[in-house]
Amino acid sequence: MRNALYSFRQYNNIPKNTADLDHFVLELWNDEVFRESIFLASYELYNEWARLCQDDPSLSQVKRNRINNSILKYYIRITTRSTPFGTFASHSAFELNSEHKNIEAGNMNAIHRYTTLDLSFLFQVIALINRDFPEVHEYELNDSIYKLGDYYRYIETSVQNEKRVYTLSSLEKDELLDFLVETTANKSYSFDSLVGLVAENVDGVSEEDAKYYIFSLIDAQFFKSNFDICLNEHSPLCQIIDYLNSKKGIAPELDAYLETLIKMEDYMKLLSSGVGQPQEYYNEIFALANQFSILYDRKYLINSSLKRNLDFSPVTREDLSKIKKGINTLSCFWDKGSETVNENLEKFKTAFYTRYEESLVPLVEVLDNESGIGYIQEQNSENDFSSLLDTLSWPNSNTDSFSITYNKKIHEFWRRLINKANINGETSIDLSQHDISNLQNTDEVSLARSIAVMIEKVSDKIAISSVGGTSGANLIARFSNEDEEILAPVNRIIKEEQNDDHFIYAELLHLPDNRAGNILLRQVKRGNQLSYLTKPSTSENTISLTDLYIKMMDKRIVLFHKELNKEVKIFHSTAHNFDYNSLPVYQFLCDLQHQDVSTALVLNIGDTNYLMYDYIPRITFGNDIIFTPALWRVYQNEVSGIKAKNNTESIKKVKEYLSDKKVNRYFFISQGDNKLLIDTENDNLLLFLIEELRSKEMVTLTECLYDLEADEFNNEIIIPMINRSYTAFKTELDLHLFNANIADHKFIPGNKWLYYKIYCGNKFSDKILQDVFPELLEQLNEEDLIKKWFYIRYSDPDNHIRLRLEINDNDLTNTAQIITTFNDYFDKYINEGIINKVEMGTYDREYERYEGEFIETAEHIFHYDSKLTVNLLKNVPNNDDLWLYAIKSIDAYFDVFKLDLDKRYEVISKIYNQFQKEFNVDSNLKKQLDLKYRSNLNIISEIVETDDNPYFSEFVNAVTENCKEIEKLKTIQKERLVSSFIHMHINRLIRSRHRMHELIIYGIVEKYYKMKIGKRKYLVS
Repeated sequence: MRNALYSFRQYNNIPKNTADLDHFVLELWNDEVFRESIFLASYELYNEWARLCQDDPSLSQVKRNRINNSILKYYIRITTRSTPFGTFASHSAFELNSEHKNIEAGNMNAIHRYTTLDLSFLFQVIALINRDFPEVHEYELNDSIYKLGDYYRYIETSVQNEKRVYTLSSLEKDELLDFLVETTANKSYSFDSLVGLVAENVDGVSEEDAKYYIFSLIDAQFFKSNFDICLNEHSPLCQIIDYLNSKKGIAPELDAYLETLIKMEDYMKLLSSGVGQPQEYYNEIFALANQFSILYDRKYLINSSLKRNLDFSPVTREDLSKIKKGINTLSCFWDKGSETVNENLEKFKTAFYTRYEESLVPLVEVLDNESGIGYIQEQNSENDFSSLLDTLSWPNSNTDSFSITYNKKIHEFWRRLINKANINGETSIDLSQHDISNLQNTDEVSLARSIAVMIEKVSDKIAISSVGGTSGANLIARFSNEDEEILAPVNRIIKEEQNDDHFIYAELLHLPDNRAGNILLRQVKRGNQLSYLTKPSTSENTISLTDLYIKMMDKRIVLFHKELNKEVKIFHSTAHNFDYNSLPVYQFLCDLQHQDVSTALVLNIGDTNYLMYDYIPRITFGNDIIFTPALWRVYQNEVSGIKAKNNTESIKKVKEYLSDKKVNRYFFISQGDNKLLIDTENDNLLLFLIEELRSKEMVTLTECLYDLEADEFNNEIIIPMINRSYTAFKTELDLHLFNANIADHKFIPGNKWLYYKIYCGNKFSDKILQDVFPELLEQLNEEDLIKKWFYIRYSDPDNHIRLRLEINDNDLTNTAQIITTFNDYFDKYINEGIINKVEMGTYDREYERYEGEFIETAEHIFHYDSKLTVNLLKNVPNNDDLWLYAIKSIDAYFDVFKLDLDKRYEVISKIYNQFQKEFNVDSNLKKQLDLKYRSNLNIISEIVETDDNPYFSEFVNAVTENCKEIEKLKTIQKERLVSSFIHMHINRLIRSRHRMHELIIYGIVEKYYKMKIGKRKYLVS
């Protein structure tokens, strides 16, 4: 639970008249707890406040008013905001039980304080010691290193204006670098040991030369010191002190630094002994920090947080039942189409499939901005520095336009209720009085294995703020580094999340920015970690970035570990906003957490409704569950006199306006996560609303749910919950795909293969396949220029045919002759405009999709399949009947793979179920499909059961005789492969809307096999 430090009762101490505000602010100086909170929050404001209290004559009245208002806003925060912010709020841990009572206001004995040094300062201390004492430390290879061609690529880190800046660097490979990388991989070496490796293994190199070489590699950050802070361990200051203690006596300067840090730690302990500490402690800490001669900002140097010790549970079992009822209600309004899509991930999927299709590719290769596709595709071109462009400040793009989704059923439901409430002057909408069962979407909300439910306890009511997240640990893990009581629920969450041996579970550690480290500190032990450009935990197994491969399977990005041949699930158990200015690897892995799960479940009233209505009543379920407080939008042009120079007149007009709008006495000015509580009977507070309206066209107000006359604290309660209905997506990958030799993987034009892309419309593609391909390919075969050929249809996004030709003997003359012959056949169609363009490309074998070494056999099957489909296209009288022959082809494929009837039904059912999910198949479409099956059953049976079709017999015989490798496959491999071959066959045969055709064809085949199994059982019985 998170609470404001002070209660609402103290909020009500704010004077209502502007004349009394000066005295109130002066009196607040005597509140040692609040005064210290201001000192920590804003050193500059603290000093200005001190001048005000000393009645500094140089302060103008305007300046005095600004100081008063700033202090007042902070006072509102300490009495009304639960969000963690220095010593303005506190957190508590509790176990669920039936007892409940209110927190006792003013009891500071129940407060425990944690005080630490800012990580930005500590990282500067580390950089100083690493720079001045390089020979003292041990070194490891930079964990971002990977090979690309003749270079080692890696990330260098620098600090500019206290911000981390990351740069992609390269070193050209040579024998010595290769030796060092191979020898030192996953190990730590002292400086002298690294020098020794060079001196002992390179002829003619002196120790001095070896030192210079190692210094240059350290300076280039190819090797990095292991003197660093781990974000997933105990106190950072303690980590540094422990390290320097281990180096004690090596250098007097190091010992002096150690002594200074120990003294700073002692003062941290003094500060942690309570709240309202004297400024002298801080002055001593500042003086000690100055001894390091590094730049730092006083207002950031010291971080404090508070824990309020509870001996009771603020949440009861009855409350938990209300929460579960609330979640079920929210689920009724969940709409897959309205859910926020991770556009970065979706664009990446498209780019990945366009480049790699279903290949298994090293992650570092994919995310390289130059050789791969990078991440956040629209920014790839911006990663190349331009001295002409990048020194300029560019205007922001237009942010007035954005997309919204419209679910008619949900929008109409809410529009009717909100209109009725507005007409009748109702202050709330009670969902328990309305039938919401028919709003339930056919898609179920996909919450993660563990989730966080954030609520507010308002008297005996539960206000549900949000449900979801990628892990129930995300919002509480930041407290686990200091508060051991938080470790227990974190560990229970981890145990529940990691209950499937199919996966490797790993915690991602990365420091995007020095100061961000303050909220990234945690103790989340998953057994495995992926540390990127930061120090790993010594107690966890470290996964190397170069061990990770990715692949697209079933429209999902799957992350695999090369050595362990397992799928990897990455967790980043923090509340860090990783979307801003992050490295591609970091943002990709963080975004990947959101795949397959609905990130947040909140009340969906429809985008247009939310934007259209200027008043939305409180929305509840019964008397004890609140989903949203009432909302008002206040417009500047509607409040007369708002810009009057006389504040008294403005206050009067605002009060009249709020009264007309029936705005509650207490409300929040809301802007994103920022909230400021206003009392309409308090002129000092109303001036904040007036200030907002003078500078903005519109201000959003939200209802305050609390009874401020009672002694209640503002609270936010985070309840981690386990989602028992969660089912993980699982993928299998054979180990040999990682280890097999794939040298013959890509072929540029003329290297064994020629690959053409022939762009034309769908109908013209059939004409080319029927009229041109038979003659062209027959001539190439007769002239012994090619061994085999095959084609597929494709869109990228323009429709085209992809033709691949294997060159006979890889002879240059043969290649030239093929190109000449091809041109002879296609010149006419290009000149007539039937073909838009022809391109040649690099043939990238789908090695992983076809079981590695089986790819050559697969290419033979593609060849025979292409011949079959061209014959069908040319000879089936009515092309509208081609889908019937696709069913015959499916059965033929099951024949050549020697799968019996039961296995055929199992395979086709699995494929059909996948397509049903993709197309959200409903009962209406199922009825239509069943009708189509029944009306065509006789013709289907005739085509499938007839064996005298020469094209199918030729196909089956050719595959059976020439593709003996099929017999060596395991059953599970046969199932995977036959699904892929069937998919590709339909692609070749049907000219458009391939996946829709597949859905219906698979549905019909599933019914056909089910019928045959039923007949067999009947005959047996």
